[in-house]
Amino acid sequence: MAERIDLLRRGGIIEERNDGHTAKRKGNGQFNGSEPYADKDGGVDSGGQEGASGQSGDATESKVESDLYKQDSTSLKRAIRRYQKRIDEHKDKTSHPEKYVRDWDTYDDRRRSGLLKHWNKEIRNFSVSIQRREDELKRRGDLDE
Repeated sequence: MAERIDLLRRGGIIEERNDGHTAKRKGNGQFNGSEPYADKDGGVDSGGQEGASGQSGDATESKVESDLYKQDSTSLKRAIRRYQKRIDEHKDKTSHPEKYVRDWDTYDDRRRSGLLKHWNKEIRNFSVSIQRREDELKRRGDLDE
């Protein structure tokens, strides 16, 4: 049992389930919070909002995002402008993909929809990053509205 738990901590591919079965999985050892996994005491944890690494299950949050409070306000405002510019660019890509992909007309529907889906996901990610920075600036009382 200790080997399995150690494997989990190191990003291994074994998951001890509460039904007594062992599931093998690929990936980085993080769990999305819905499946149970072995905890460091040898028991089984239901997951909750934290994965095996003890970090939030939000895939978009990174170490850089978690230290926004350390950045000064001018850096946060500059990042907001940069992300807004990227959002505008990606919206233009979704409206006029042929301007950005030379052979767009030769792509099949699956490839086209994949690119559009990717660009829309990027727009959502940039929006979340803007919102986090605005929230931090509001907390400081330094948001220019």
